[in-house]
Amino acid sequence: MFRPRLLCFSLCAALALIGCGDDSDDGGSGGASGSAGASGSAGASGSAGASGSAGASGSGASGGTDSAGGTAGTTGGTAGTGGGAGGTTGGAGGATGGSGGGEAQCTSARDELLGPIDSVSTGDVTVLSTDNGVSTLYIDASAGGYQNQATNPAIYLELANLSRVDITDVAAFSSSAWDLALKRDLIRSNSGDSGPGAAEVAELGKAFDDVSSADASSASFDDDDFVDNLCIPRTDPTGKPLTPFSNWYEYDMQNMTLAPAPVTYLIRAANGTELYKLEILDYYSTPDGQTGQTSGRYRVRIGGL
Repeated sequence: MFRPRLLCFSLCAALALIGCGDDSDDGGSGGASGSAGASGSAGASGSAGASGSAGASGSGASGGTDSAGGTAGTTGGTAGTGGGAGGTTGGAGGATGGSGGGEAQCTSARDELLGPIDSVSTGDVTVLSTDNGVSTLYIDASAGGYQNQATNPAIYLELANLSRVDITDVAAFSSSAWDLALKRDLIRSNSGDSGPGAAEVAELGKAFDDVSSADASSASFDDDDFVDNLCIPRTDPTGKPLTPFSNWYEYDMQNMTLAPAPVTYLIRAANGTELYKLEILDYYSTPDGQTGQTSGRYRVRIGGL
């Protein structure tokens, strides 16, 4: 985003010139040399830079041969230095103001898109089985069902412990304690517009069992970037934020259900170092790992790499 910069060079120079005219009148005929010393206040026009103090050193001593002229020169130099300091302070204040407005605007666009809820999810996260470092999880991200999702929060997952993080949607925007957030069919990672973490996600058209850490070197990782620089949301055809997980399902038009696509995801955790692979097995899972009727209940496989 562009930020206006305040240019105060001309104003400071004009004020310095007015000061010099006054000192020249006070110096009289013997103070002509003194007015030249006062032009050291032109150094104050360096107020846009760090050389404002140079104006002060240009004052005084060279000002005239009589005492009256010298005094006028000193006064002019002091005025120049003061003007420089004032200009610098004003410029900094303008830059700060420009930054704040843009951030607040995009935060509002994000919140309007996600509808964050200031409460903690009560959905379950259960490890159903673990075999050779790969765990199968049940995650209840139903958010109260389709009709009640607008008033229920996402569920937050920490991959290292395969456990729920008890945090609100609002607090999650500034927390690095979670890696993935799930709410109905929307899956987000702790990065970009979703949170302060360094999480990244890559989609691979490869079977889960065949994915290894070597695949990370050629994978194309993305973070959560669903609000552009103009604060305009990037959404899928259903109006939900576009994330690296947006293609995880295929829609069955006949049965109006979601079926997991044949893809595997590589995930860098929020700490930016730990690497995992994830496969979605079911969107209608029961707590014991069978297929049921309630949507938003995932069964997934996760393994560390």
